[in-house]
Amino acid sequence: PPPHGGRRGDAPPLDPWLQPPALSTSGRRRGEARRATRHGPSPEFPGSNGASPPLYVVPAAAPVPSPAAAVTGNNTSLADDVRRGTQDVLRKYLPCTEFLVNCQQTLRSGLAKATQKVVVRCEGVGRQKSRTSVRDALTPKQFYGEFVHPLPVLFEKSVRGRMSAEDAVAASAGIRGLCRDTSACEAAGPEAMKNAFLGGMRDG
Repeated sequence: PPPHGGRRGDAPPLDPWLQPPALSTSGRRRGEARRATRHGPSPEFPGSNGASPPLYVVPAAAPVPSPAAAVTGNNTSLADDVRRGTQDVLRKYLPCTEFLVNCQQTLRSGLAKATQKVVVRCEGVGRQKSRTSVRDALTPKQFYGEFVHPLPVLFEKSVRGRMSAEDAVAASAGIRGLCRDTSACEAAGPEAMKNAFLGGMRDG
């Protein structure tokens, strides 16, 4: 007969010290309440009683403002700034840049003409024999009078109707000042005069 006194084939009874304590009905309810408090409902699915949230939630696409809305409201000042900057480029800086390019071409061709070598024959006086000499085609003073002095008037004609009267007067005054500085370089020759005028135009 089996040592525990039961029927053959029955499992032996567990030692009372190894058996888990039996939970009362109130203890079972307190455990369920603690589990519900610990897990709580799912934030993505309210009322799901602790169900696991989804691995990835697709965010809603942000609305894209239309181009017309981009220039309204707070962006109106930005559009005005862009418009004023464009007008400054077209009516102030572009005419001056075009005139600078024309000055470069005019003064370079004038320098080539001024430095062209010519032979001058000098007749002798009395017993002196005639002689020949080589010199530049134009003196620095002639170079200034033919190519530099007319530039302020040419500028005023080229920007008439393209620049405001105030900007045109200020720019013309600056060019006349450059002409005076260029005239002070006559002793250095036509090339130095050309460089002085064009350098002042680029800096201004």
